[in-house]
Amino acid sequence: MREIGIILNANAKRVRRGKITAESFLAAGEDMIDLQMTSTFEELETAIRNFKKAAYPYIGIVGGDGTIHHAVTRMINIYGGGNVPLVLLLKGGHMDNIATSVGMSGNSVSILKRMLKNLKKGASPETCSRDTIRIEDRYCSLFGIGFVINLLREAYAGKDKGVKQNLVAVFKAVREALLQPDDGRMFKGIQATVTVNGEKVDFTNITAIMAATVEGVGMGFKPMGKALERPNTYHALITGFDGRQIVAHILHIKNGWEITHPLVCDTVADTLTITSDFPFAYTMDGDLYESGGSLALSTGPAIRYVHV
Repeated sequence: MREIGIILNANAKRVRRGKITAESFLAAGEDMIDLQMTSTFEELETAIRNFKKAAYPYIGIVGGDGTIHHAVTRMINIYGGGNVPLVLLLKGGHMDNIATSVGMSGNSVSILKRMLKNLKKGASPETCSRDTIRIEDRYCSLFGIGFVINLLREAYAGKDKGVKQNLVAVFKAVREALLQPDDGRMFKGIQATVTVNGEKVDFTNITAIMAATVEGVGMGFKPMGKALERPNTYHALITGFDGRQIVAHILHIKNGWEITHPLVCDTVADTLTITSDFPFAYTMDGDLYESGGSLALSTGPAIRYVHV
């Protein structure tokens, strides 16, 4: 009997390279899974609607943070808030920060095999809950603007996205912070009024904003230590630091140690608004979007993730 509807993102890094195949999942348990390979948003939405019609108690997602962002967004909108089934993260993307946050280890097929073994025993899997961040009708676990976007674009600039290109991006950021060239772009932020929990942030030259419901952002960095502090909130970290100040506080940022400084707002939030006279880019789980100048973040429904 099929119990898990699985979304296999054909555009995910390991799927494109043939390291993850539909056949490997089917071999692990064809009789228990409904595998849908999707390459467009339309196909993704159709797959989720089919899973809802079939009333599967679990939905598996093969892909990284961006895939999860798009799948969870459509699941919340299709199922409605708290009615989303348990989600099994099967990894497979360029960034697997969300899967790592909920303790998923091993490769995609090994995770599925562990899950199927539990189900065959009749055991209920362990679960953990993570809130979401809502922007209009989209939902994510990681949000960022300014330096966050600039670093992300540099990490995406190479032919092969991965650890090597991430290190190149970090090296360029450190080099620019120390040399401060006139044409430097990595630490270019925005001029904006930011309000958190109804209170204005004291500075308007914003170098970076991060908001998250998970602690880690990749490469061993866990700056969002307050992400799980209270239900229905997210960790918001806002700074007006220049490049040298960011580098000087790199250990604080890496380890999630709180920074007390007039140019830092580090808090737990349930609402955050950004108002600028100019358009700016932002990211939701690694996917890039453009804002016309104003943006409002709130908390979205919590998602229950399987831990096996």
